[in-house]
Parts: sequence; C-alpha cells; structure tokens
Amino acid sequence: MKYNQRYPFSEDLEAFQQILNGVRTSGGGGDGAEAVAEGLYEACYRMKWRKHARKVILLVGDAPPHGYGRPRDRYPNGCECERKHGTVVAIAKNARQQGIAVFCLGIGADSFMKRSFEQIAECGGGQYVPVDSAITLIDSVLAILAF
Repeated sequence: MKYNQRYPFSEDLEAFQQILNGVRTSGGGGDGAEAVAEGLYEACYRMKWRKHARKVILLVGDAPPHGYGRPRDRYPNGCECERKHGTVVAIAKNARQQGIAVFCLGIGADSFMKRSFEQIAECGGGQYVPVDSAITLIDSVLAILAF
C-alpha cells in the first residue's frame, strides 16, 4: 500500500477484503504520533459520499495525532497538513456539520491517544470506544455501527 492511498467506497465485499488483505505497514515514524488530521481530512473531503447516505467514519489507531504532547513528536505543533486543512479537531467539527459522524476506536492504553481520540469523537458527534485486545475489536466495531 502506498502512503496516503485512498480507495473508493464499494459494495463489493470481496474486492474490499482483497484491499484489506494487501495492506501492509512499513514501520512507523518512530515518534509515537500519527498524521491523523491528514487521514481524517481525506476521509471527509476526498471520498465520494452519496448525498443521502448514513455517513460514519471509524478512526482506528493506537497513537495520537501530531501535536498532542506525545514525547518525541516530530511535529509538536500539529501535522504539516493542518496549515492547509485546519486542526484535527476543526476537521472533526466540520465533518459533523456536514452530517458525518466521527467515531474513534482506540487500541491500547496510550494516554495521549485516549485523550485526543475522546476529543475528536466528541467534536465529530460520535464516541470514543477503547479496545483493550483484538478479542474485543469486532464487538466494539459492531456496537459503533449499530448506533
């Protein structure tokens, strides 16, 4: 998978599964923070949403966005993309105004991630759901989708 790769919405579950099966990570930035603002912006504004669809974003992660105080964050003042698109909180608020609910699934116990994901979900009109293990992941996702 290429950095910042985007795939269109699809009703073809087999094709979607093939995409998921092909996703690979290359490690991380080593700084414990992620470009969450950029990913959320992509999902909100670059995906082609149907006009009358029920719009839900499920943000899943184990690390906070850049700018949330994580030690060794390479971008302690926020992601570079925020200068163009606004902060991750502003993006979540705008999503909510556009009728897109932002839910956050936090994997692990990182306090910076938890605090940031709670704030993003609140601003995005969704909720934060902690996931302590892979065993509870599916149940957590199903609970969010049933909202």
